[in-house]
Amino acid sequence: MKEIQKEIGTEKGYCGYRITDENVEITNIFVEPKFRGQGEGKKMIQKVIKEAEGKACVYLFTRKSNLGAQKFYEAVGFKKVCEIEGFYRSEPGIMYIKRL
Repeated sequence: MKEIQKEIGTEKGYCGYRITDENVEITNIFVEPKFRGQGEGKKMIQKVIKEAEGKACVYLFTRKSNLGAQKFYEAVGFKKVCEIEGFYRSEPGIMYIKRL
């Protein structure tokens, strides 16, 4: 299986992702606090989704306590798939997926 690591980065934020033969995993996404709520995160997600054309899905994980991230992912079309106990040392992780 081929795997490619990629990044999108500006002074406003960063998104790291991994492309495989079948899907794309967003490994990190961060928007500088002063740019939050201005569509920067959505722009980065849209770029990843565009690059993922032809793949089955884009997926990611977030902490159960990160309610802001969960709200954002749902707003840009991701669906909560499952909660994984012990995914992070201190708390469960939540998996989100966007089927393409």
